Amino acid sequence: MRCPLTLFLLIPLLLMPVPGSPGIGPPSPAIAWAEEGGWVTGSARTSWWGEAKNPDAGPGALSASLWAKGGASAFGGKAAVHGEGWLRDDSLVGHLPARGEVREGYLDLATENYDLRAGRQIIAWGRTDAVNPTDNLVMRDYTLHAPEDADQKSGVAALKGAYSSGELRVIAVWLPEFRPNRLPFSKEVPPMTEVKPDNVSSQWAAKLEYAAADIDWSVSYFDGFDHNPDFGIGAAGIIMRYGRLKVYGADGAFTYGRYGFRAEAAYLASEDADGKDPFTKNPVIFIVMGGDRTFGENLNINVQYLFRQVINYRAPGSQAPPATLPLAEAAAFAFNQYDETQHGLTFRISRKWLNDTLEAEAAGLVWLQHGDSLIRPKVSYAVNDAVSLSMGVESYQGPRDSFFGRLTDFTTYFIESRWNF
Repeated sequence: MRCPLTLFLLIPLLLMPVPGSPGIGPPSPAIAWAEEGGWVTGSARTSWWGEAKNPDAGPGALSASLWAKGGASAFGGKAAVHGEGWLRDDSLVGHLPARGEVREGYLDLATENYDLRAGRQIIAWGRTDAVNPTDNLVMRDYTLHAPEDADQKSGVAALKGAYSSGELRVIAVWLPEFRPNRLPFSKEVPPMTEVKPDNVSSQWAAKLEYAAADIDWSVSYFDGFDHNPDFGIGAAGIIMRYGRLKVYGADGAFTYGRYGFRAEAAYLASEDADGKDPFTKNPVIFIVMGGDRTFGENLNINVQYLFRQVINYRAPGSQAPPATLPLAEAAAFAFNQYDETQHGLTFRISRKWLNDTLEAEAAGLVWLQHGDSLIRPKVSYAVNDAVSLSMGVESYQGPRDSFFGRLTDFTTYFIESRWNF
């Protein structure tokens, strides 16, 4: 008899102590290995999603997962190891197999001015909220059933070296591994053949950053492969391939009283510099700027303006033959390059109550050209130090000929329980 992995992952929740039970206190947030300088922490989670992000999961998704991370240090903190990953099962609904993910696993060596890190690592760049044009070094799993955007990120194998002197820091990265983003495709999408790049060891990136008490900035460069695919027609039908991408970026942030201001800009140079290939992304200028303010002790409001300009823009209908026009238009929507110029807004409003145990948040992104949007309201409640509950909605809205409008089938609600250890 098959014992589903979901049942195994549910056991920690079934054994969870009832709040207020005599003689049972909440578990420690981490199990410390004091003598070795090590630690481990994690959570067991169960969630229900009204609409699955992977069509193979069925009309909804019941997910159970175990998340853990830990590490150890030696030589007074000059050497350390770190690991993080998850194990999950969505098999109670649909036909998805159990799977696991190593998000990070690296060795870190550090001195007063130098730092060397080797292994799989999440190298997240950018200072603006949620939308980061310069953040091109991590892999994202958009099919993952997780309420937090950060949980969708996963690392790639890299060798990162850094030198610090006062407020300045110079970073160089070599990326010998390529991991494409996992994207949600509807059942109506025809089968596709994925073609991954074969010279991934040629990827690299560099960054110069300045960090002071109330202001910081950076300039960066990335030369590697796009984590989002281009589409085309091959001998076997529709293919997904990953083009070369060069990103010239800059960002900055400063505070003034209770106000915080941030800006980030990037020029993303694709392989189709002239814009002549309807199945390959054009170069793009992408700018995000905005700020936030805290009112009282518990209310925070964040608003940002977005600007995208497609270089050498050509409408799909002006280049693609009639037989391939539907694919060219679908690719333009997937690239978010159906329009030459786009203006948009993001917002995030959050409020806490009951000694910060209850939090409500409403976040979203709206493209003004077609009025399409992604809105995500969420409520979270910490029952105690170990147990928390959350529920929310991911709502995609807009006309079908828009970026978010083509994702309306993925509009969903979710409920999650979490036990932290």
